[in-house]
Amino acid sequence: MSMTPDPVNPADPLGVGAAPLTTTAGAKGATPFPRPVTTNVLPAEALPETGAFLPQTSTRLEGSADNPRVGRTTTGYLYAGQNLVDEKGRIARAPYDIVRETYTELTKLDSTQRAALLKEMYERGLYEKGVKPTTTGLGQQDLRVMSDILKSSNQYGYDWRTSLNFIRQDNPVSTSGSGRRVSQKLDLAKDLQREALGTLGRALTKQELNALVLQVQRGEAAGTASTSTLVEMAPGQANPDEAQAYGFARVADFTSQILGGN
Repeated sequence: MSMTPDPVNPADPLGVGAAPLTTTAGAKGATPFPRPVTTNVLPAEALPETGAFLPQTSTRLEGSADNPRVGRTTTGYLYAGQNLVDEKGRIARAPYDIVRETYTELTKLDSTQRAALLKEMYERGLYEKGVKPTTTGLGQQDLRVMSDILKSSNQYGYDWRTSLNFIRQDNPVSTSGSGRRVSQKLDLAKDLQREALGTLGRALTKQELNALVLQVQRGEAAGTASTSTLVEMAPGQANPDEAQAYGFARVADFTSQILGGN
């Protein structure tokens, strides 16, 4: 068996892969933005919670034109709790204890992985001006950078390897030759997911989200409309039938509430 380590991809030195559906994008705060998950079960490593899972449903019109009905199917869950989610959409663990786990998480990496991670963070500007990673990767400046990664991970709501994707993307995007600056991908993802919940009654899939982010950024670059207008229109334009069905369902629910109250 060869002892030669696998070559390091400079764009992804730890091999964490692509980011998951980024509903937490640009929404770092005390409580992470709801994240799509594959199950509503909390593992033993997580903090106990109640009411943190929000069922997601797909809405469609059924029946005839004279007697329309609304059909709903549960498609998954959004998780709005404090625990951290992994790249596969599973609740992975409790939030990081920054004081206790900064050194521990760094030492879980071998020297090659640690050097690659810290070199990348240095190149992305996470180190203070004039400061570089140490030879061991365990100096005070290295620990400060790792603690910042863990803090951001707690705010994004994902484990740190998954959150690394968000840290990589957390920079303004410029289009060549247009002269216009477009919004950050993660900020747009947050706004589009919020709009989709109101328009479609569900979160966007990863494919839908990526397509709509690109659509909005192109609209911004071309100056066709304001960012808020582009975001507001995007989910409904991409799924007109579903938006119509969800709008009909909301009217039907509201009417039922009124009639039920009389």
